Amino acid sequence: MVTLRRASRPRRLWWVHLLVLLMLASAGAGAAQAFFEVNNLGDNAAALACLTGTGFTPGDNPVGWQTTVVHLKDVLAACTADYTAQHGTAALVGALVLPAVALLLMLVGGFADRRRLHRREVAVASLAERFGVLCDSQGLVGRSRPRLVLVPPASGVRTAYTTGLPLRPPWVVVPSGYEHASTTAFDVVVLHELGHIRSRDLLWASAVWWTGWLLVPSFVLSVASSLKFSLVLRYYNGSVVTAVVAAVAALVLRAALLRRRELVADGYAAEALGDREAVRAAVSPAGRPVPRLRRVFAVHPTPEERRDIGKARLWESGFLFSAAAGLAAMFAYQFALRLSQDTFGSLFDDQRWPLTISAALGALVWAVIVVPAWTRRAAGQAGWAAPWVGSMCGLVLGFLAHPPGADSRIASIAGERWPALLLFLVVVSFAATAFAIGCARVPGTRAPRLARVGAVVAVAAVLGGAITAVVHSTIGHAMFEDLAAVRFHLASTGFDLWGHTPWVVLAGALLIASGKRPAEWSVVRQCSGVVLLTGTVGGVVAGLSLVLRYSDDVDRRTFLVSQMWWVSALVGVVALLAALVVGRSVPTAVATSVLAVLWAGLVQYAVTFADGIGRNGNMLWASVRNPAWSSFVALLVCAPVALVVSALTRRSHRGPRAFAWGPLAGLATAGLALLLVGGFLAPVTVREDDTRFSLAALAQQSPEPLPAVPGTADPGRPLDGATATAALSGLPALMPRPFEAEEPSQPTTRVTFQPESCDDVIAEGAAEEAASAPAVRLEKAYSVTAQGTVGDMDVNVVLESHTDPQDLSGIDREVAACSEYRLPAVGFDTPYWDGTMRLLPSTGQPHPSRAVSLTQTAVKSGRTAVFVFRQNAVAVGHNVLRIAIGYGYVETPPTATVRTAEALMTSITADVVRRLGR
Repeated sequence: MVTLRRASRPRRLWWVHLLVLLMLASAGAGAAQAFFEVNNLGDNAAALACLTGTGFTPGDNPVGWQTTVVHLKDVLAACTADYTAQHGTAALVGALVLPAVALLLMLVGGFADRRRLHRREVAVASLAERFGVLCDSQGLVGRSRPRLVLVPPASGVRTAYTTGLPLRPPWVVVPSGYEHASTTAFDVVVLHELGHIRSRDLLWASAVWWTGWLLVPSFVLSVASSLKFSLVLRYYNGSVVTAVVAAVAALVLRAALLRRRELVADGYAAEALGDREAVRAAVSPAGRPVPRLRRVFAVHPTPEERRDIGKARLWESGFLFSAAAGLAAMFAYQFALRLSQDTFGSLFDDQRWPLTISAALGALVWAVIVVPAWTRRAAGQAGWAAPWVGSMCGLVLGFLAHPPGADSRIASIAGERWPALLLFLVVVSFAATAFAIGCARVPGTRAPRLARVGAVVAVAAVLGGAITAVVHSTIGHAMFEDLAAVRFHLASTGFDLWGHTPWVVLAGALLIASGKRPAEWSVVRQCSGVVLLTGTVGGVVAGLSLVLRYSDDVDRRTFLVSQMWWVSALVGVVALLAALVVGRSVPTAVATSVLAVLWAGLVQYAVTFADGIGRNGNMLWASVRNPAWSSFVALLVCAPVALVVSALTRRSHRGPRAFAWGPLAGLATAGLALLLVGGFLAPVTVREDDTRFSLAALAQQSPEPLPAVPGTADPGRPLDGATATAALSGLPALMPRPFEAEEPSQPTTRVTFQPESCDDVIAEGAAEEAASAPAVRLEKAYSVTAQGTVGDMDVNVVLESHTDPQDLSGIDREVAACSEYRLPAVGFDTPYWDGTMRLLPSTGQPHPSRAVSLTQTAVKSGRTAVFVFRQNAVAVGHNVLRIAIGYGYVETPPTATVRTAEALMTSITADVVRRLGR
């Protein structure tokens, strides 16, 4: 007689739910973005046309638009405000719809399956009685007791399975043929299914199953949409590759999840029966070997795999799982960045909050997935090479890659500097992974909940701060092409929300230590000597470095203060290495490091306070916050060194005491401080001229002025025919080749604008112009051959001279009344041209001037036709120079033409104004 025992509940991988959800959400958001772009749901053609009218082209880096000059940002934001809001809504809807579809399919499939089974159910008293005994043995009574459903061979069911629905008892479906099998065979099958029920994996297994089938069509939608026309393909070409790779990876991960589920249920049945051989004989029949490629995508384990019942399998925390977690986290980061950009404003607004929110979300997602998995891996005494490499690959590739369906990526800010960005990412992903593994080793699976929460929070803070530091420093280097900008941004990031990162990490590390009392707290007490010695030595040297070299020069004093903070920051590096030697615990070592920096900052402030230099609360807060952030950055870079120290000290069974290493740490702190003050560490910390790069940066934010008007003659004097002709004589030499001179177009019947207020203002302006006929009027027209345009590019230059000084207020009234207008479109699919009229900022012209951008869109044969019209007007005293450049295109703005038009507008204005001053 078989003796049944109650088996322990299988380990639940609850974080797999989050990973599956993220896979579905990212696929849905990507497909929605692609569908949104290709089908012009947010009128992206109009937004792109508006950007083209301001001089931006599709070849420009979308993320790099953040670095554009300040005086254009408001105009560019106005072009994209409606589009970004609708784009973000589409991505959010897609991220919600696909998981909802998976849930709906799961429910519909479950109900349909139960209805089909209910019609074919048969009763076998002996099997029902034995099923009740098995459920009682496993504690499945009352509402948690499943229902046995026996089906005849005619139903087509050949193997047993379990189906579940939310808030309903699960059904265990077994072929009625087991009536003629042995009792042991029936017990194995039922206990296997009860293992699924006790592990509560029915719903997520169904979700994972549908995920595989939903990811493929959603990715196909993204790819197919990307191929519809060249403009979208240009933005989406990277995401096409990512979509294919991600789809394959998702299917592999899905298959591995479902195979693991079956193996866990086999182990449960073996434990309940106490007979592994019986289970092995029942679940692993002999058969043909399964090909290796098919084995990768199989949702059921092979007979060979099922023979090793009870063998520890830690794949869920190995290379594949860790890489998938990194990819999912970085995709969540990039989608959150785009969504927060759309929510908080356009691409051209301040990016501080979008970067902060998205980094925090991506880091938290990663920590929630990997920390529990790696904690259980630590309990299993498995190796760490596979998850370490997998985590780094997932984080780096997820950051660099185009998320499926996304039209941009944050990594594109690096441009040609991508090798440096790659190096930064490798360094920070190595450090974040090392810290996460170190935190996972300490709490243990039975640690208090606060300790586990502390581990997740601390790991998320480290990754979020690291990613933010990389992005800010990369943006600084891309904007200013100066290593001083990198050093400045690495330090100044700590002035923002992420400046609190060290304190969050400290709180998390202390919570982890609280779960290992009293052993871990004894290590903390040992490390207190390291904190006091390193903090005191570093703080005194830091304070004296400012007091002894204090200067009245502002730049010199700023440099000395920054250098003082860096001296305190190096205390954290020394304290971390010493604490690793003493206690060998990563969380305790990190807590020691932060506390040492905190103490060094207080000592440094006391030294400056005693001398009278720093005597305010802001200085006290800066003395603690700024070194703590700089120390955090230094620890990211020094993570490989810390790993070597930790590995070497783990070889001995008993680590040296703190009283032996405290003085050595103090000496090392003093040595590094002297090297820093002496300028030997300046290339990586702070240099005296770093504070000046921002002044040069401000100069780049203002438009370059046009050449000054030479001579002392009045440039605004009235012109005669000869001087007007001379002023325009340089135009042929400025025209791009090939071009043709044309006769100026004759006035045509005026078109009616909508709304009526716009038409009234235009009519009023035309009447005023007709009433004040100029004394001299000279017009030149040219047609320039331009690739990618419809009808080439038209250039029209008019120079008027009046008896009275002129102003340009009429243009202001037109732009105010016609910011959005419509014109009749004859022969088009749409009855109107939808137009926008925007006033661009001054481009440095010393005379009163106006730059206006007009764009019009209509649909012809299902494709978007665009007309771009740029007009510059300059009032030079009695004279008015008007330049109009127009061109049309279909869907894709011609990059070369846009840039040619901008350059031509500037050169014509400069040349004519210069000639007027002669």
